[in-house]
Amino acid sequence: MGFLAPWFVVAGVAAITLPVLFHMLRRTPRGRMPFSAMMFLMPSPPRITSRSRLENWPLLLLRATVLALLALAFGRPFLRQWLEQPVATPQGERVALLIDTSASMRRGDLWRRAQRAAAQIVERVGPHDELAIIAFDAHTETVLPFELWRSTPHGERSAMAQAALDRLAPSWSATWLDSALIAALETLDTAGHDRSASSSTTPDLERPERIVLVSDLQSGSRTAALQNIEWPQRVSVEIIALPQRSSNAAVHGLDTGDDPPVDGASRRPRVLLSNAGDSSRESFTLGWDTAAQQAAGSDYYVPPGQTRVVRAPPLVGSQAAELVLRGDDEPFDNHLWLVLPTRQRLRVLHLAAEAADDQHSLRYFLERALGQVGSDRAVTVETVDPYAESVRVPRPADLGDVALVVVTGQLTFPAGWNEALTTWIQHGGVALAVLGRAEDAAWRGLLPAELAQPSHVTVTEAEQKRDYRLLAEIDRQHPLFAPFADPRYADFTKIRFWRHRKIALDDIATKQAHILARFDSGDPAVVELPRGKGRLLLLAAGWQPKESQLGVSSKFVPLLSTLVDLGWQRPTIAAHYETGETIDLAAATSSAGPWTIRTPVEREVVVPAGSSQFTLVDGPGVYQVRSSTGEQALAVNLEADESKTSPLAPEALEALGVRRQSEQTPSAVEALAAQRQTMQVRDLESRQQGWRWLLLSALAVAVVETVVAGRFARREHTA
Repeated sequence: MGFLAPWFVVAGVAAITLPVLFHMLRRTPRGRMPFSAMMFLMPSPPRITSRSRLENWPLLLLRATVLALLALAFGRPFLRQWLEQPVATPQGERVALLIDTSASMRRGDLWRRAQRAAAQIVERVGPHDELAIIAFDAHTETVLPFELWRSTPHGERSAMAQAALDRLAPSWSATWLDSALIAALETLDTAGHDRSASSSTTPDLERPERIVLVSDLQSGSRTAALQNIEWPQRVSVEIIALPQRSSNAAVHGLDTGDDPPVDGASRRPRVLLSNAGDSSRESFTLGWDTAAQQAAGSDYYVPPGQTRVVRAPPLVGSQAAELVLRGDDEPFDNHLWLVLPTRQRLRVLHLAAEAADDQHSLRYFLERALGQVGSDRAVTVETVDPYAESVRVPRPADLGDVALVVVTGQLTFPAGWNEALTTWIQHGGVALAVLGRAEDAAWRGLLPAELAQPSHVTVTEAEQKRDYRLLAEIDRQHPLFAPFADPRYADFTKIRFWRHRKIALDDIATKQAHILARFDSGDPAVVELPRGKGRLLLLAAGWQPKESQLGVSSKFVPLLSTLVDLGWQRPTIAAHYETGETIDLAAATSSAGPWTIRTPVEREVVVPAGSSQFTLVDGPGVYQVRSSTGEQALAVNLEADESKTSPLAPEALEALGVRRQSEQTPSAVEALAAQRQTMQVRDLESRQQGWRWLLLSALAVAVVETVVAGRFARREHTA
C-alpha cells in the first residue's frame, strides 16, 4: 500500500496519543456526600498511587480507531499490486554534443582535454540513448547526425562517434556560441519530430533532451543572438568548461598605416595591443618579421585587462609584412599580417585648350584642388587639347588610369574621340561637362543616342535679374552630395553664382535625367544623365571667379574628390580580412576569373570563373591571388574577439535564458521517470478511491463510540 499524502498519516498517528492521555487523567468526583462530625475518628492520610490507570479500554480503542481511519483517508491510500501495467521505464535520452573548434582552443593542451571530455560523454551514452556531435566556430557543422546514430548497430556506435571526434581539429575562426546553441536546439527539435512521425507508438517528443557543451568558454564568445529566443524548458545544457591558466596578449590591426610612403619613407601603422584580464604579464615587445628586414622591436606596457593603441616600429621598403608580439604564453594571436597599400596614381583628363598659368581658367583651380585629394593616392590633372594635330585619339589602355574626364569647349570633338570616351563612360567612367557658354557643343557627342538631337536638351544663357544666384533643392541622397548630408556641412548659401546657363529638358530627356541641384530661380544647376555603367554630369556654371565662387569655396575639393571616387573603375581592396570569412574574388581583384589562390600553408586552389566565393580557412597570413588583372596579396588575420581569453562565467548564459544543468539538478532521465511515476500513481489512486471507504468506516466507528460512551456515562451516574 502507498499514500499520496503520507504526512497526513504521520499526523494522524500522532493524534492517536490524545485519547490515551485523556484516559490517563484522574477524574475528580462530581458530587459531595454529607457526613457527621469526624472529630472522634483517627486521621488517615490518602494513599497516592505511583501511576495512573487506564479506564474504559473499549472506549479508548474506538476513539483511536476513528482518528486512525481519518488519517488514512486524508493520506489517500492506494494498492500498488492493483496496477494494470508496471510503471514504464524511460526510453532513453537525446544528447547533442557541442564541441568548440575555434582558434582559442589552440591554447596549451585545451584541445587534448576537450577530446578526452567528449570521449567520456560518448562512453556514458546508454543503449537506448541517441547522440549527435556538432562542431562549431564561426560556422556550425553536424559531424554525426541523429539519423546516422539510429541506423548504426549498437555495437558500432561508440567507435563511429570516436572516429568522428578524431577527425576534428581547431580552426582559426571565431567563437559564435549563440549560433551553435541555436543550431543544437533546431537539431534536437527536428530529430524529435522526425522520430515521432516515423513511429506509430507514443510520441518521441517525450524523450528527455540535453545539450553538452565542451568549450573553453572564453569571454570573446558571441552570445548576443541568445537574447532573441525563448529557451525551451525541456532542454538543459550541461557545460564542461575547460579553463586555461596562462598569460595571453594579442596584436590586431586598426588601419594599413599612416600616409603611404613615397621614395622609401618609413611606415608606422596603428595597431591595438590587448592583454587578457587573467594575465600575469604586462610588458611586451613588438617588432617586424619579414624576409627583407628584421626590424628592432619596441617595448610596450599593457596592464592585465586593458588595451592600448600604439604605432608599430618603422618599416621601410616592404608591402607585405608580418608584425610579431613577444612576451606572453600563447602565440596563436601574436602575429599580424599587413599588406600596406601603395599610393594610387590616377589621372583626371581635362579636355580644353587652356594655359597652365591662367589664374582665371578652370584648369588653374582644377589642378590645385585635386592635388589635395587624399594622401593614399596621387591625382594628376592632364589637360589635353583634342583639336591639336599632335594629339591622337585615346585607346582603351590610355584611359585605364583615368578617374574623371572634364569636358569644355565650343566645337565638337574630332572623329574618334566621341567613340573612345563613350565606351569609357559605358564601362563605368564619369564625365563632367562644364557649360561655359550656351553654344558649347563638345559634350553633346557624349549624350545617349536617344538624346542626340539638340531639341531634347537645350542650353541658353540665363537672364540675371539679380546680382547672383544660390544653390537650392540639393539632392543630398545622391553620392555626389552625400558628404554634405551632415547639417554642419550642408550650408551652400555662401557660394554665389554670377552667371549660369539655363538647361531645358523635354519629356524624353526628363525621364532619363536626374536633377541633383537647382538654383534658387528653379533652373537646373547639376544634371545627371546615366549611360551604361557610367554617367555624364552637366554643370550649368563654371567654377572660375568670373562665373562663381565655387572654385574658392570649401565645398569645391570634396565635390571633386567625390567625382574622382565615382569615376575610379577599380574597386578599393580591403586592407584586412578575417579568418573564416567568405570573400568575393571578383570584387577583391576586379576580375571575372578564373583565380589561382596560394594560401599561407602553401596550398594552391583554383577557383573557376562564375564561382567567385572563397572561404579563408587556412589560417592567418598572406593569400596570393592571381587572375587576369595580375597578382593581388590579401592579408588575413584572426578576429579580435578571439583573443579575449578570460573565462566567461556560466551564469552569463543563464542570464540570457539558457537552462543550465547543475550538479544538484537531477538528470533528464530521472526527472522524466519521476514525473511518469507520479502521474501513474495519481491515476491509480483516483480510480481506486479508497479514501471514501475509510471515511465511511470512520463514521461507523464514531457512531459505535457514541453509543458505548453513553452507556459508560449512565453506569457511572447510577453508581
